Order: sequence, then C-alpha cells, then structure tokens
Amino acid sequence: MNSDETIQQRQQRLSRVPRACDACKIRKIRCDRANPCSNCQASSISCRNGHYSLGPNAPENPPRVVDLRKEVDHLRARISNIELQIASQPRAPETTPFVTLGAPIPQAVSQPLAPSLDHVYDGASSFASQSHKASEAVQSSYDVLTAGDQCTLKAPFTNLASLLEQDSMASSAADCQFSVTSPQRPMPQLKSLPLALVAAVCRQAKARNSVFLSSYLISDPNDFEDLCRKIYFPTTPISLGDITTMHGILACLLREHIAFQEPLPKEFDVTDHLRQCDKNFNVAIETYDILAIPAFENIFALSLGIMKAQGLSKPTLCCSLLSAASSQCRILGYCREGIYKNLPTKTASQMRRVFWSVYIFDKNISLIHGRPSYLQDFEIDTLYPKASTDPKRRPWDESFIMAIKFATIQGLIYRHCYSKDAVMYTIPERELRITELSVDLKEWYSKFKQIDYSLVNNTQIFKLSRINWDVMYYSTLTLLLRPIPSSDGRGYVSSQCFEAARSSLRSHLLCFSAYPNQQNLTISKADYADWILHLSSFTPFIVVFLHSIAAKSEEDVHLLNQVVETLRSINSVSKATERLYKICAALAQVANAIVESGAIQVEGYDEVQDSLHFINNLDHIIMYNDHMENGSLLQDPEELAGVVHDWVVGESPSWW
Repeated sequence: MNSDETIQQRQQRLSRVPRACDACKIRKIRCDRANPCSNCQASSISCRNGHYSLGPNAPENPPRVVDLRKEVDHLRARISNIELQIASQPRAPETTPFVTLGAPIPQAVSQPLAPSLDHVYDGASSFASQSHKASEAVQSSYDVLTAGDQCTLKAPFTNLASLLEQDSMASSAADCQFSVTSPQRPMPQLKSLPLALVAAVCRQAKARNSVFLSSYLISDPNDFEDLCRKIYFPTTPISLGDITTMHGILACLLREHIAFQEPLPKEFDVTDHLRQCDKNFNVAIETYDILAIPAFENIFALSLGIMKAQGLSKPTLCCSLLSAASSQCRILGYCREGIYKNLPTKTASQMRRVFWSVYIFDKNISLIHGRPSYLQDFEIDTLYPKASTDPKRRPWDESFIMAIKFATIQGLIYRHCYSKDAVMYTIPERELRITELSVDLKEWYSKFKQIDYSLVNNTQIFKLSRINWDVMYYSTLTLLLRPIPSSDGRGYVSSQCFEAARSSLRSHLLCFSAYPNQQNLTISKADYADWILHLSSFTPFIVVFLHSIAAKSEEDVHLLNQVVETLRSINSVSKATERLYKICAALAQVANAIVESGAIQVEGYDEVQDSLHFINNLDHIIMYNDHMENGSLLQDPEELAGVVHDWVVGESPSWW
C-alpha cells in the first residue's frame, strides 16, 4: 500500500473492488464477482445489488428510497385534500360561550371537581353492597382453603369485581335524563367579569381574611382562588356548577367590599359588576344540570342559592333548592363517614363543610315552616369539620360546629313538639321531652358563650354575630316551650315561655339597633332583615301579645309597639317583611285597644304563676275592633286570627 495514499483515494480504490452478489450470499456459495455472476446465470435469476460498493459515483437514491418518498408525497397530498374539504364545510352555529379575557371558557359539561367525588353511594341494604360483601367473603374463604394452590377462580372473581366497580362509577348527565341521545344543552347566556377585578377581589379577600371565606361553606381563601384560576385559565374541562359557584362566592365578596368600604381599582364599578354577578348566578342556578346532576360543585352552588333565597324571603324557591341539595347529598353519600376515608384531606374537608351547611339550612327551615326535614339524623354519622389551630380562624370554626349542634336541637324540637308523632304523645311524655330539650338547649347556649374570640379576625363582625345568635336562641326556645294541650283540651303557656318570648323581642331590638351603628361598616337595617329576621321565627311576638292582653300588661304593649316600629322601617324590603309588619302592627293595635279599655277579660290567666290556659281559640278577641284605630292594616281579620290560632293549637305560624 502506498504510504502517500489519502483516505479519499483509499475509499475510491476499495469501492472498485468487486463484491459477492446478494443471491450468492443468501445461498452461501462462492461468487465469481462477475456482473452478472456465473451462478446467477446458471440459475436464471437476477443478479442484484451490483458488485461494487456505493462510492462517490454511485446513484444518489437507491430504488427503494425513491419508492418510499413517492408514498410520503402521496400521503401528504391526501391529507391536504382532506384539510381543504373540512375547511370548506359550513360550521354548525356555536352555543354561546362563557366569555373571558382572551379565549372563551369551553362549553361546560357537568362533571365533578374530582372524579371520586361523584360516585353514587349505595347503602348496606342495596344489592350492589350485598354483592360486594358476599364476593369478598367467598374469595377470602377460598384463599384460605386453597393456600399455596393454583387459584382456579381468579378469573371469575376478577370479572365480578369489575362488574361491581362499574356499578359504582361516577354519575353522568346520561344517568339523570330520560333521553340518552338528547343533544347537549347549550351554555346559558353569561357575561364574564373582568379578570383584573376578580384578581383584585381575591387579593383583598386573602389580605383581609374575608368574613364569607371564614364561614360555613368555605374556610380557605386559596380554595376560591383555585376555583377562579380553573375558570379563567382552564386546563381541564369545567362544569356549569364551577361557574355558578364562582359567581355566587364572588357576589358575596363584592357585597363585603361595599360593607367594609374597601377600595377597588377605580376603573371598576362595583355596583354594576355585582349586579352582573347576581344575574349570572341566577341564570346558571336555574338550569337542569345544577338541580338534577349530583356533583360537589352543584351542591355548593345550591347552598349559595339557599342562602340567597332565604335572604330575599322566597320560601318556595328556598325549599326547592334545599330539596335538590339534600337529595344530591344523600345520593353521593355525604351523610356517611365511610365515603371520606379514602379522599384527600382537603377534599374531605370541603365536602364536610358543604354537607353540614346544607344540614343547618335544612333543620332551620324545617322548624320555621313546620315541615319535616330532608336529612334525618338517624342516617347521619359524618364527623364534624375540624376546627383550625389558628386563633384567628378557630372561633369561626367553633361557631360553625356549634351551629351544627344547634340545628340538631332544632330538628329534635320539630320531631318531639310539632311532628305527627308528637301529637300522639301523652301529656307526661310531651312534658318530659320539652324539659329534656330545654336542658339541652340551655346547655348549648352556655357552651356557645364560652367561645374565646379575643384573637379572632374580623372582630367587629364576629361580635355582631353573637347578638344575632341571641335572637335565634330565644326564638327557638319560645318554639320549644309551646302550649301543651291538657286532658281537658285546654292549651297551656308557662311563665318560662312568656319570659323566653320577651327575651327574644328584646334581643331583636338590640340587634336591630346595632346594625346601622357599626363604625367603618356600611350595614343597613335591610341587611338585618336579610341576615337575621328571615332566619328566625317571630312566634315570640304572638306569645308576648297573648300575655299582654291576658295580664293587661302595659310593659308588654310597649315592647310590642317598639318592635312594630322597627318593622315599619324595613317593611318595604320584601313582601314577606311587609306582611310581617302588617300582622304585628295589627296585633299591637288589638293589644293597645284591649289593655287601654279593659273591655275584654281573657279567661284562664293565672296571675300568681303567670301562666295562661286556653279553652277556645282567640277568634273573638282578635276579631274585636270596637276600640281599634280606624284603618287596620289587615283587610281580613280572620287571617290574623288564623295566625294566632295556629300557634295555640300547636302548629308553626305561617309568617311568610
């Protein structure tokens, strides 16, 4: 070999060295390296792949490469043709999207925040639950008997487990409608709020420790921030329940900004955005998906709707939303502790708060309106939410837990004093029930007063809420100490009931006067009607009225007149407050006339024991108007008589 030969020259020399053909290589015979070789000529076959390695003068593309490139070009042409056809087709009209800054939020399809939250719950008596337990028992016994042997029933057990797992799959829209092939319902018309406004509200809510974000439904501002991020920057499909919940919470926070007189960026009209937020919430919550499809975010949205309907004094709407929320809680098993065991701690905490909030609404509304509750205590074993270790937040959590216990007592009061079964109690049994519940209620009140709130955030609002609870406590105590029918058919009102009723009205006056006198807070008397008046019974007014005419008590009449004056200033808030004002004003007129004239004596009043026995209803007293001022507020005095009579015979008066 020439030592001066370059690498290129060597490669070119070697490329001219003849090589064996492919056919000879396959047959493993010696090739003479001719072109074509003698072996291929003798066998009459093609002598392929040449006899020289590819060198600089070899063809640029072998035949196989050329064929592949032709195939690729052909596929590209077909894809381009398909794309052109799709682009030329007319598009279906788009449903109205939820508009945000930047890209619109995708059309919502109801689905849970986490898939594990929407698994339908089957109780111990269900076929699915019994099948699951039976299969586990059989498999466990078989494993013991065949220890170390080949399990011949592995496949059947696996198949059975798969079938049972399918039965517990998450619910979907198809499971909650009759038509499986029905088209997807369009997103309701919603107008989004500016992202900058939402971001500003989130920042201030976290900095100030928002009152609403420290309350029953939600206790962590980060949860609301995460929800807003999920809506405005979606990386996963969002549901209509998510959107409804966000607007419901946002409306509450905007009202807080107005109440606390907190500045927001000047370019935003808070009142206008609050109006739009309420509109979005109203439109969204009145959809089928929210009411019918069991999901965590739907229950949350319904809970916000219950609060709003209760504040606006819309009892029918309130009960409809409560029915839907309670039903979804039962379907998803929120009333049973077992469903929380395998969930993340944060998720379980959110679910507990939502469930117990619905429970509180349920028991309160049940007692006020005299109807059975939707959630029964015998089916509930869910643990209470854990109280925070932060001294600024702990008093709010402790108050939430005490509210749950208070709601339980309210449920027992309805069950043992106003339900169908309570009517069948003997007089001693009924007296015993009332005595026991009175002890429980007073013990609850004592513990409630012991909550240490020296370091609580939003101290001013927290102190105001203590007065609110006084109204709730005394009005509930009055409902408990109701007339007890005796063996001769006479109703009996004790001195304890009269005193509880007076305490309730005095608490009402104190709370009512406290609302507009809060420094650095814009809270009106109308807010008192929304937050307190509609959440408690006004039956104490009837009790004090009865005592005033029976004992000819000028002190009671003065108390009634004071309460009527407070109601006069808020009678225009809603139809309910207007009706309440008219009934109370008419009762006060009757009391004034009777006490001043002394014309009518109420039989059955025991001055020594300060108690009252009834023989007949009080229609003849209520209908008395010879000494009343002209222009009674009620056109039909029989309506007034009916309200009083309902309570005397043991029914819950219908104020709303």
